[in-house]
Amino acid sequence: SNGALYFSSEIKGLFQNSEVRRELSPENLSQVYTFWTALTPATVFRDINELSPGHFLTFNRKGLTIRKFWDLRFGNINTEISASDAIDRFNELFSSAVRIRLRADVEVAAYLSGGLDSSITTALIHELSPAMLHTFSIGFKEAEFDETNYQQEVASFFNTQHTLNTCTSAEIGENFPHTIRHAEFPILRTGPTPLYLLSKSVRQHNIKVVITGEGADEILAGYNIFKEDKIRRFWARNPQSDIRPLLLGRLYHYLPALKEARPAFLKMFFGFRLNETDNPYYSHLIRWHNTSRIQHYFASHIVNQLEKYEPVDEIAQNMAENFTHLSDLGKSQYLESSIFMSGYLLSSQGDRMSMANSVEGRYPFLDHRLIEYAATL
Repeated sequence: SNGALYFSSEIKGLFQNSEVRRELSPENLSQVYTFWTALTPATVFRDINELSPGHFLTFNRKGLTIRKFWDLRFGNINTEISASDAIDRFNELFSSAVRIRLRADVEVAAYLSGGLDSSITTALIHELSPAMLHTFSIGFKEAEFDETNYQQEVASFFNTQHTLNTCTSAEIGENFPHTIRHAEFPILRTGPTPLYLLSKSVRQHNIKVVITGEGADEILAGYNIFKEDKIRRFWARNPQSDIRPLLLGRLYHYLPALKEARPAFLKMFFGFRLNETDNPYYSHLIRWHNTSRIQHYFASHIVNQLEKYEPVDEIAQNMAENFTHLSDLGKSQYLESSIFMSGYLLSSQGDRMSMANSVEGRYPFLDHRLIEYAATL
């Protein structure tokens, strides 16, 4: 602004300067209520940007220069490697990634959700460093959200020193304002709040570093959104079929509303823009469309400012150079990783919640060597 660069690790720091105005951007809010995050480098505040992932910034007498030094690459598929060789190489890289992240002058703990990702991470830490590992987990009073049994099973199997924190709806409500303050973003669910409380527990045990399992579903295509994309493309070849949509009920068998859904409902819900299989964003169209309905609750003056603004039109500028040439799976992995994971999962729900309590999160599945290798499989 006026030849000066203002920077801080948090937006709150910038707002200590009276020359930096506090003004929400309707366009960027529209992005948040479509993608769960503003598209980098934007934030929800007008004229306040982040330094995008994989970029570095230089500011000198010549002005401001921003350059990209790394990006996700999903295009170079190795079709010659055998499954066993691929697994061996992956294990070798993953083991190295965990070993590097165990380096610290202080105790390193681990989050244990009870899912595959954190259980695998815990298993490898136990193998590499047999000394007593401190694990932390969060449980819920509501049985439908609680995975305590899985957490206790893993903790018992590896004989970890386990700390279980149980979270109630009242605690989530009470701490939600703290979540928003640290996220510095509107968020679409209360999921970050239990993680804020979890990192608080870690800090109370005088531990400053935790290893977590984020990234596995993105780099190994574990999320159902990737499978949903394949099923919808299969269905689109015969859009009149009453049988093919039933596969989506099988995919989401853990959701009662979809497991028992009639074909007509599945067709209505999953049939949104079904035949647009050439759309480069095909895999995410349903999610973005359903999320964008929140904008019906925008105040009238925000709606008027947005007029015909379409957030999806902004995506192209953030895509990799070879994005349109990627496979269908490659496209959906890139979208999930570069938008949702980077902008929301690792930021609003991850790093900002741990650093709110001065706890450093370390993510072995997101080691750049591991990502680059997994992208060739």
